[in-house]
Amino acid sequence: DSALMITKSENVSDGDGFGDVAVDGYGYIYAVDYPLPTSRCGGDIRKSPPGGELIPSWKGVRKDGSPVSCVWDVEVDGYGYVYLLNGEGVDKFDSDGNQVDFERAYFDVGLAVDGHGNVYGVNHSWLDSASYAEGNVSVFENLKFSPEGVLIP
Repeated sequence: DSALMITKSENVSDGDGFGDVAVDGYGYIYAVDYPLPTSRCGGDIRKSPPGGELIPSWKGVRKDGSPVSCVWDVEVDGYGYVYLLNGEGVDKFDSDGNQVDFERAYFDVGLAVDGHGNVYGVNHSWLDSASYAEGNVSVFENLKFSPEGVLIP
């Protein structure tokens, strides 16, 4: 058995830590690079092959040129597509960081993909403003999207 430990060192990362981590079918590791140790979201995606050396990071950039910011979750499907959950929903990229066609899925908690590229997430909301103020009743809605990003009822 072998183990891989991802740590921050001055010659590896511009940030101060890593967030979520995903592994594809070939053993490549994708990690969200957090810019600050107290940050809950990152921007760069670090990719490491099974041997362990880091490939230069890539930033999620959409086809329209807008950056994907505040990434807090990363997943990889059975076809090698990389999904980034961020403050604006989910964006889909190939393994080199090029955005692919995907109707952006919107949800705010968790991210999972299956081997067929279906995307799963959870929307979290408060029942009403009084519940929010008191920290009481939350509503959770499970969502499923096709590999193209279309909501499946």
